Amino acid sequence: MPFGGRAREVVSVVAEGAIENVGASAVHAMPNVTTEVGPGGGDVALTWPEPVKGRVQVTARVDRPI
Repeated sequence: MPFGGRAREVVSVVAEGAIENVGASAVHAMPNVTTEVGPGGGDVALTWPEPVKGRVQVTARVDRPI
């Protein structure tokens, strides 16, 4: 995160193409998001219901809007 900020809120997770499991079948489940991960709290962890591969874009914020 810029200026050492903490990733306090995730606004979106968007797949870039198919998210696939080990059998190369598409996975349509959404991941759980854990914010403020890592030593400085600037990372985000995505937890899927099964092992997957693919690419996603994550938009995170350093504030918590009302």
